[in-house]
Amino acid sequence: MCPMYAYARLSRYDTGLVRLVGPGLGNTLFPWARMVVTARRHDLLPIWPTWPQIKVGPLLRGERDARLYIDLFKRPGGYVGGGRKLSALLRGKSIDEDSFLARPVRRERAVVVFEGMRDRFATILQEHRLVRQELLRITRARHLSGVTGGVCGQIAVHVRRGDFPDPAPREPREVGSDCQLPLDWYVHVVRALRQASGRPNAPVAVFSDGSDGDLAGLLALPATRRVSFGASVADLLAMSTAQALVASASSFSAWASYLGRCPTVWFPSRLKQRVFYDHPDAEVECDEGQQLPESFLRTIEWECDTLGAPSVRTKPGSPACPS
Repeated sequence: MCPMYAYARLSRYDTGLVRLVGPGLGNTLFPWARMVVTARRHDLLPIWPTWPQIKVGPLLRGERDARLYIDLFKRPGGYVGGGRKLSALLRGKSIDEDSFLARPVRRERAVVVFEGMRDRFATILQEHRLVRQELLRITRARHLSGVTGGVCGQIAVHVRRGDFPDPAPREPREVGSDCQLPLDWYVHVVRALRQASGRPNAPVAVFSDGSDGDLAGLLALPATRRVSFGASVADLLAMSTAQALVASASSFSAWASYLGRCPTVWFPSRLKQRVFYDHPDAEVECDEGQQLPESFLRTIEWECDTLGAPSVRTKPGSPACPS
């Protein structure tokens, strides 16, 4: 009996070998994760996604990450790849995910196709353990340094620049406005977190695609350093191990919060979807000049052991910090 397949089409122009222009890593993880969860629930055979892409925008802008995604992932057992992948995609009848989920009838050689961000985390909200485990399984070993040598016990700050435009004076606070967030806001939140921790020099790790000049006001804070683990997925995994996360407006920050279950501070109007279904106080919006809510601060475990290392998180569903 021929199997029924599941395939995450990561962008519109997908040849099966390479994509011609497509979204960034955070956005591509949404259809991939829905595929992983649905394939597990309905016993579908997953087809290896087309991760590599050709994209000139980041190169023209001189961004640190070219977003080619050529060597981030390896194909482990359980995924269909190579010639068998191309054959399944060419010969199988495509069924969109909504049609399949509305009537999950098995059809030989059919391919259930997952596309776009759709409802973001809604359908995978409580599957963060499975999604994280699978992401770790497909990530190449050299990029797992973000987990084994990450920023556990530190405050992680994600500053998105890249193709986000410079904001007008009030634009950052407008709902649906994708633009750069004020650097002063990041500085305010870091200071507020440090004050709450009782450690004025609590270590801060800054992840960003901006230049050192863009980040000067933030990097000038004591015990604050710029961090990169050499690849987007490594940085994402590292951010997910943080004690607390100061998020940008991008889906990359949202994925770090979802995967790591780390308490997260968002800029006003940027908390587009709550991922802490069981600990709603662990994610909050805060503006400059505002205090962080006590209910949020209580979700952060600031305690250290006798060696001065941060304690392992014990909240339900949260991954333990690596030893």
